Order: sequence, then C-alpha cells, then structure tokens
Amino acid sequence: MIKNVFAIGLVLMAATQWTWFSYLYDIFTNGHQPYISAMTGGKNEITALDGFYNRGMDTAFAILGNAGMTDFGQIFMGIIVFAVTAIQTAVSVYLLVTAKMITALMLAIGPVFIAFGLFPVTRGYMMNWFGVLLNLFTFRLLLGGCLYMSYEVYTKIVPSGQLYTSGQLSPNTMQDKILPLVMILGISTFLLKRLTDYSASLTGN
Repeated sequence: MIKNVFAIGLVLMAATQWTWFSYLYDIFTNGHQPYISAMTGGKNEITALDGFYNRGMDTAFAILGNAGMTDFGQIFMGIIVFAVTAIQTAVSVYLLVTAKMITALMLAIGPVFIAFGLFPVTRGYMMNWFGVLLNLFTFRLLLGGCLYMSYEVYTKIVPSGQLYTSGQLSPNTMQDKILPLVMILGISTFLLKRLTDYSASLTGN
C-alpha cells in the first residue's frame, strides 16, 4: 500500500505540477547542449551547421570564380561542391527542425502520458513516451557530432584564409583535395539519414 501511494503521489506531482515538469522539459530540450559543446570545443548544432554552410559556399564560389567561362573541369567541380554542401545543409536543417518539433510535441502531451503511470495496464504507454524522448535526446547528440565532423572536414581540407586561387587549382589539387572532400561529404550526408536508426539502436527504442 505504501508503495502504491508513493507511486500515485509521484505521478500526480509530475503530471500536475508545472514547476517539476519544467525540469524534465529543460533536460530534453537543452540537456544535450553541454555534451555537444564538450565534443565540439564550445559549438552547438546551429553554429556547426552555420560554419559548415559558410565554408562550403565560400569554397564552391572560389572554385567557380577562378574557373572563368571555359574551364569546364573547374566549373563542374565547383557545382559539385556547391550541390553537396546544399544537400547536406538541407538534410541537416530538416532533421534538426523535425527533432525539435517532435520533442516539443512529446513534451506538450507529457502530462497525459505521465498520468498513465498510475495504472499497471497503461504504464507501458508512459515508458514508450519516455523512450521516444530518450531516443530524440540521443539523436540530437549524434546530429550535433555529425554536423561538427562535416565542418571539421572542410576546415582541414580548405583551411581558413586559404581558399583556392588560380595558382592552387591544379589538377593535383583537385584530385587530392576536392574529390576526397566530395566523397567524405557524400558519406556524411548518408550518415545523417541513418542517425535515426543509430539512435534507436543505442536506446533500444
């Protein structure tokens, strides 16, 4: 009886007291940021994505600007870098916005699912709800790390202040740097699309 009364009191407090629920809300909306910041040296998903996009577009337009009207090889490589950057940015924005919206929705209906914990028959619904939130939390950790990894790829291959000039855009440079850049970013874009599977595997949800 004491155990049941304690469980009922805990569930009612979680479902009806917004002050208590706000702690849960803060954990699942902002709790991943310190971990991402530790992994990325102070950056979050937004700054990593912003840096990736700016660096990619700078590189693409530098290549196109040095290509002129007749160097079709450089024009093609510039277009490829532009397209890969734009595609990965679009996929990242879609995943980031979707994760935030679903997290907000799940937290908005949270009191209802917490109340399901009152009864053994419906307690599984509460655990499923919590599992989805845990899955989203893990997903955003992986997403932040993946975005920062893509940003680091650009900064390693195209160091700051050393965008490609006409003297640097030799065939060897394009083969040694541009082609690996495109391949790595293509792989990371595919990785972004699989992050939901990876987060589900890690949390078991």
